[in-house]
Amino acid sequence: MPFKRLDALQLASRLVGWLNHDFCPGANRWVHWMKHPTVPLIVAAFAALICGVMVNPSAILLAASLPIVLLLGVVWPWVALLGLRVELEFEHRRATEGEPTGVLLKIHNKCPWPVWGLTLDRGFRRFGRERTAWALARVAGWSTTQLRFEFTPDARGEFPCEPARTRTAFPFGLWHSERAVEIKSTLLVWPRVIPLESIPDSADLRESPDRMAPRRVGDMGDLMGTRLFRQGDSLRRVHWSQTARQGKMIVCERQAAAQSAVQVVVDLDPNSHSVPGPDGTLEWTIRVAASICDCLRKNHAWVECVVGSDRIIWPEGAVGRQRLLDHLARLPFEGRALSPSATKPARLGLLQFVCTTPRGMATGVARGPVQTTRFVAVDSTSEAESDIARPHAAIRLVVGDNPLGENPATRFRQEWERSCHASAR
Repeated sequence: MPFKRLDALQLASRLVGWLNHDFCPGANRWVHWMKHPTVPLIVAAFAALICGVMVNPSAILLAASLPIVLLLGVVWPWVALLGLRVELEFEHRRATEGEPTGVLLKIHNKCPWPVWGLTLDRGFRRFGRERTAWALARVAGWSTTQLRFEFTPDARGEFPCEPARTRTAFPFGLWHSERAVEIKSTLLVWPRVIPLESIPDSADLRESPDRMAPRRVGDMGDLMGTRLFRQGDSLRRVHWSQTARQGKMIVCERQAAAQSAVQVVVDLDPNSHSVPGPDGTLEWTIRVAASICDCLRKNHAWVECVVGSDRIIWPEGAVGRQRLLDHLARLPFEGRALSPSATKPARLGLLQFVCTTPRGMATGVARGPVQTTRFVAVDSTSEAESDIARPHAAIRLVVGDNPLGENPATRFRQEWERSCHASAR
């Protein structure tokens, strides 16, 4: 019995496959219009009319009712939206991809008749198939309705990404009538920022008394340790209790005052990226670059971000963070060519992070010295690492078919911490 049941299931699946197979794809443009629901109604009306004339006069009643149904199904959606005005406004001007934000929808119906089956479509999904963002069963006549719903952006950029429309197909779904939505305010979605903690050793741009290097010895910060007295050391740094215990002059070592300088190069060249979409290499390269810049700036580093031919210096405060993330959010989704002259470090010894792909590394996207350049290679496959097996390829992030099923954000955070701790030794 199990074998017979399995054969029956296989036969049924094959039958379904045959019935749904397109044997003549070239003829679709000629017969595609026949799939519209109004076509069977028109054919049924003509058939009922012929039967009423030639067979039975009672079929004429059916032939007369079908055009009425067809006319109501086509005309009423258009009539229902005649007095409708829809306004859309986001509660916040900026948001982060993957995080929900509030949307206010105000509907004004100036006509006495209600509207049923109203939906809000288009403009709320940048990648993949567009889904209905919001639906309402009924809007009363001569009324103003204000609603709130949550919207979770699937990618960075400005939303709505295309003109939003309200539509209805009530009562029969034969015809969809649409009306434009008035956008009161748009939403700028920032790329996702992965929280990082550690920072790498980098060059000092200038001394700053309120910013201490955690692994450099100086005489201004917190106590790091003790050592033997050297000629020229100040007597103020002598550790008298240790001196009395050891019988030798012991001095204290403190942190050095400095501000680290880092350049982050973002390779968005279309020739370096091949996988589109929210989980593609280009989008993850932008997320990685934003995360590195955000981590360094939180630790008071001097950060310069190079995107294409643009050099963006991250100034102090929240305004600087907003300026950089706004720029990254508005980058074209098809990529941008990287200028070779823009990748040259502005200062000798400046630490340079290059966010790219194995293909971008093979073409030599960065021009900085190998000793001060570290690569973050965003790869779409977990195959052999021949393209990035180099000493200065510090981090490799797999965002495609990862056999371990790891989250790319978690994986990048682990690789970043490992890279920073390895460079500190």
